[in-house]
Amino acid sequence: MINRDEGQCLNSWFMGDGFWKIAQLEGHNKTVTGIALPQGSDKLYTGSGDGVFHVWDCHTGQCVRELNLGSEIGCLISDGPWIFI
Repeated sequence: MINRDEGQCLNSWFMGDGFWKIAQLEGHNKTVTGIALPQGSDKLYTGSGDGVFHVWDCHTGQCVRELNLGSEIGCLISDGPWIFI
């Protein structure tokens, strides 16, 4: 499960016998406005009000790519291997 805290950080949780926080993804300077986790992918995609699109490695929790799109990102949609911003 992925959730957003006070806006700028994403938290990754393991659900089994209870909940365990396994990673806090930090990197956005404004509120996270879009999250996409395509089925079968090992990457998590995020966008925010700072106009930056991040690609995260689900195994390490590290940001592997960062693209500054220059304007606020409203939402992310995944369809198959495609991510729409």
